[in-house]
Amino acid sequence: MTQEEKQLLLIDLCARLPYGVTCQFIWTYSNETTDGEDVIAIKNDNIICINIHTKEIQADYYGEWVDLEHCKPYLRTMSSMTEKEEDEYMIARQKDIAEAYIHATPQNAIDWLNSHHFDYRGLIEKGLALEAPEGMYDIK
Repeated sequence: MTQEEKQLLLIDLCARLPYGVTCQFIWTYSNETTDGEDVIAIKNDNIICINIHTKEIQADYYGEWVDLEHCKPYLRTMSSMTEKEEDEYMIARQKDIAEAYIHATPQNAIDWLNSHHFDYRGLIEKGLALEAPEGMYDIK
């Protein structure tokens, strides 16, 4: 992962943190139960903390910290947006246009995309994110 890719992923994850983005975390560990052999563990979990200085991500369930390059968010492709979601997104964009005269940087549409876990930066194509399985982010 290049420094530019790390920076792009870090910026994206920081913006998504309040919305409970699910990520695939990969840990490598060894202990007495593994006879000193490295074991790779893969777990889907939510992020609870991001250290922007060390570029490490903390998973919710285990509380473990992993390097940014061992964390891939599950995101929805823009093409998976439903008609209802398209309408909501357009409302957020129109709100941004209306507020552009008041605020220097309207953010309604970006906040909406983040809260619905859409990949508007092309992270899936770049191999920095995974396509979310259908229903992963459905409200239960």
